Amino acid sequence: METQDQLTDITKQYLHTYEALKKKYPWHHSDARMFMLMASMYSLHQKSFDIEQFDYLQQTIKKKNSWFSPLRSHQRFPIAGMLDCLAENPEDSWSGFKQVYSQLVKGPWGRGTSTYAAALSYYTFFRDDFSAVPAFTAWYEFLQGSFPDLTSTDYYPLHALYIYQFPGNKEQMIEHMNNAHHQLLQRDFKKGTQIQYLSFLAALNLESMNENAYFERFDEILRHWESEQWHVRPFYYSLLGVLGFTASFSSVIDDARSIHFLLAEQSEFRRFQHFAVHISIQIAVAHNASAQGASLSSSVVDTQRAVALQALNSSTSASAAITL
Repeated sequence: METQDQLTDITKQYLHTYEALKKKYPWHHSDARMFMLMASMYSLHQKSFDIEQFDYLQQTIKKKNSWFSPLRSHQRFPIAGMLDCLAENPEDSWSGFKQVYSQLVKGPWGRGTSTYAAALSYYTFFRDDFSAVPAFTAWYEFLQGSFPDLTSTDYYPLHALYIYQFPGNKEQMIEHMNNAHHQLLQRDFKKGTQIQYLSFLAALNLESMNENAYFERFDEILRHWESEQWHVRPFYYSLLGVLGFTASFSSVIDDARSIHFLLAEQSEFRRFQHFAVHISIQIAVAHNASAQGASLSSSVVDTQRAVALQALNSSTSASAAITL
């Protein structure tokens, strides 16, 4: 099958998942973006969407939480979607996920939505292995002390990634981050939590390659990104960081433009242009990895998860702007 036909089929399947969620839960559809993001989970993991299985799972989550739990509200939907994608038997994974949550609330986290986000981030990498919880907590406290603006509640999903990718020298990571941050500011990136996250993603690359070589490739990514009037705005910073992990970034961006063209035929995706671009890149990265016989990098999975968890953290579905 030609690449364009494959991209068309993937996009149609994504839209099918999105429409199924909209149709099943019309009273939760005050903001289209939550279901847009949830549908992208299934595309990234290349898992078919079974609406009845998903509905049973989200109802199970609702029943197993008290009346005052945030997981009795719309916030259970992204969690159900992630567990559905991560496990063959997602209902069985619920108990492990809740045990992680129980472990985390004994540490520096309080009870609430952001800690559910942290638990889901942890569970993605470690499943039922709770032995890494002390390291997870130590990394959070280290990051909180080093980058207090980054470790706000919206950024809990990032912490497991850096435990997983940086099991060693924290000081070396800080040096890489500071170097990357300086380079990005020289390229007129805006200060804020988004550039801090991009600096983290760049730091992962700087563990294995020369700084000059990385930023030469990064500049090529920027030129290709902007070649057809895609602006470099904070909303997209994480995408640029993800593209830095692949040598075939030009093909990924070209594929993403094809996907975006198809999504833009739908009025809701034209309305939420930034989300459409974000989703297009995610799907294109997954397609590229599959075509090369490779698995998704942890950074890609984390970015996808962070997007979903931003929706989970929002007080009105996904009404707050997703910044990752």
